[in-house]
Amino acid sequence: MWIRRDSVAREARKESSTKIYHIVNRGIERRSIFAEKRERTRMINIIRENCKKYQVNFYAYCIMPNHFHMLVQADLKTLALFIAVISARYALYYNYKHRRSGYVFQNRYRSQCVENEAYFWNCLRYIHLNPVKAKLSDDLVSYHHGSMREYFTILEEDEQILCPEAFGKIKERFGNGRNFLEFHEQTCQELFIDTREEEFEQKVEIAEQILNACAAAEGISLIEALDYAEVRKRYEAEVKQALNISWSNVENIRDTVRNRLV
Repeated sequence: MWIRRDSVAREARKESSTKIYHIVNRGIERRSIFAEKRERTRMINIIRENCKKYQVNFYAYCIMPNHFHMLVQADLKTLALFIAVISARYALYYNYKHRRSGYVFQNRYRSQCVENEAYFWNCLRYIHLNPVKAKLSDDLVSYHHGSMREYFTILEEDEQILCPEAFGKIKERFGNGRNFLEFHEQTCQELFIDTREEEFEQKVEIAEQILNACAAAEGISLIEALDYAEVRKRYEAEVKQALNISWSNVENIRDTVRNRLV
């Protein structure tokens, strides 16, 4: 067995009207199953060997040390089979390499429906920024185990993972590579599935954006915005609305933001 299976009944996956999904899966017990570059390269090769066979169209991907991201378009049942195949093949490689047996991936993969154009582009940007935020790469293009490099590198057809439609969408929306790169400097207040730690970090980053706006509107410093009761209450209300979380979670995020300022 390579993929951990829960004994409890599973909730049926939601089906996207666009057939586009954001996929995430991580190593069991938060293990860094892609810690070495050659391990990430092996996963990339397995994806490349199977994506066309299973008719899964890739728009973005990124292999991180302990999880992977994919932005893909496919029939839901076909996608499930594709993920099962690549996960099993990587698990065989990983277990043999490390002289171990048992599960390699934690639970089943997570999927997020991508239903509109804005969310598609924000999700693509989020995936591409992963290695830079994790300090695995100094820039977007040079990371060898993500799709941003493929967008800017001429590859033979049998070396590509990205589908032809992906390049067409980029050209239609941005016109050239410079505009595409500049798009990655923008921010948004969308939340994306990820590891638990990264999802919390996303919420903190959005809360920081809201605090910057509140402080700027009042003409005061960030700390002052948190110290003044009236401004702080307004800030907390905006965070709660933006993130759709409980007041206790708002307080936790607010305290995290404050601790990073002092």
